[in-house]
Amino acid sequence: MKTYWIKLPPRTRALGVFLATFVLAMLGFSITGGLEQVDLLFGIYIGGLTTYFLARWGTFATRVALILPGQELTTYEKFRKNPGRRRHGPAEPAEFIDPDEANEELLPDDRVIGVFHNKEAAAYPLAALGVREVSNEEYGDTPVVVTWSPVTYSARAFFAKVGDKDAVTLGAHTHTVFNSPAMPNNDGSTFIQFTGQAATGPLTGWSLNQIPVITTPWAAWEKAHPDTEVMSTEGGPEADVFENYYANDRNGIHSLAPKDKRLHGKDIVLGLDIKVTSRLFLILD
Repeated sequence: MKTYWIKLPPRTRALGVFLATFVLAMLGFSITGGLEQVDLLFGIYIGGLTTYFLARWGTFATRVALILPGQELTTYEKFRKNPGRRRHGPAEPAEFIDPDEANEELLPDDRVIGVFHNKEAAAYPLAALGVREVSNEEYGDTPVVVTWSPVTYSARAFFAKVGDKDAVTLGAHTHTVFNSPAMPNNDGSTFIQFTGQAATGPLTGWSLNQIPVITTPWAAWEKAHPDTEVMSTEGGPEADVFENYYANDRNGIHSLAPKDKRLHGKDIVLGLDIKVTSRLFLILD
């Protein structure tokens, strides 16, 4: 019954809740006395108010079917639009510079996302990629997409190919799935940044294969890869605009509270998933 309910269109579920609340209110009024016109108006008010708050909490959000890593059963997760005004990144394409130029823009302890693939190295400062979210690249002849989610504080890079289909070109997200950005592709599909799975559109069911990335201070990456390219912060903010979000207690865009209370929702962890065994390690400052 629960699966049937959450698979209904959002407006159908909202209408069902409104009608159920209205009927219950009318039953309550009829038990205490005869129904009057004011009771009908009050029942509409109660039904509308209940539906409004449930909508704000995401109760009627569209659900997408997913099989999460390490799971065998399908789960139906909320596909929710970001609240508030959309944040737009820089209009101009990102410029890549050499390490000497990067040292004029970055401090030694500024954090960067490092990618080394096909004997090519590139660094993406959080200040640069944080507002862009996505960088569609080619390492040699291999299409690669590099992503950063300030909400989950996670970097991901993927081979930008699924099967024999055209390379994907991902953009900044407008929706989330379990607080992870759902990044849109040109064909209308959306890929979950945290897992690389397509949640909607013609590529639903496909997954992008990950490639290794590291989040590290700029000085450490430059020492390990002195010939690296670096995404310039020009055209964007000089510092990571999400620093205040990192420091406050809010868990994600939709304040999704963790079910496991042993750790705070914003504790940074290292997760290992090898075959059927999963381990989590808390990273201390």
